[in-house]
Amino acid sequence: MGRPSRFSPEVRERAVRLVMEQRPAHPSEWAALQAVATKLGTTAETLRTWMRQAERDTGQRPGLTTSERECLAALERENRELKRTNEILKTASAFVAQAALDRRSKSARWWRTSTPIGIGSGSSRSAARCRSPPRRITAIGFDGSIRHAGRGAHDATRRCIPQFSASGTRTTRSTARAKCGSS
Repeated sequence: MGRPSRFSPEVRERAVRLVMEQRPAHPSEWAALQAVATKLGTTAETLRTWMRQAERDTGQRPGLTTSERECLAALERENRELKRTNEILKTASAFVAQAALDRRSKSARWWRTSTPIGIGSGSSRSAARCRSPPRRITAIGFDGSIRHAGRGAHDATRRCIPQFSASGTRTTRSTARAKCGSS
């Protein structure tokens, strides 16, 4: 916001009117501006600026009128505030998103930190910490077989051993892998 003017709007209007009245009595507009400026206690350049703005307001000169200029200044001010608010919201959302990721990664690591044997209290809470996390299904084969993430051939072996055990055949993992066709 600019500093307040020493001259009221009424003084400006009177000065512009005086310059318009004095203009025919002087050889140039600048001479009329200087004569009126000395009487009012202002500079000729300030008076010239007031004259140009008065001509814009009346439509004699192209440019923004006073009311349009005020409206533009208000819109620019609002735009700056909205940009500042937008930056604050972006920063806050990034902060919240990072906190959510940190919280999610901490909860995903609960199963990696198990208590050593003999130190646990024996409660169900310590048992829950020792359990492995639930397995994710990564693929379902054409035959309906399910492959879990991170297990590879071990799952196929686990699936085949009960089949061979039911038939009475003693089976190890390596033979089950060979018979089931898993790698």
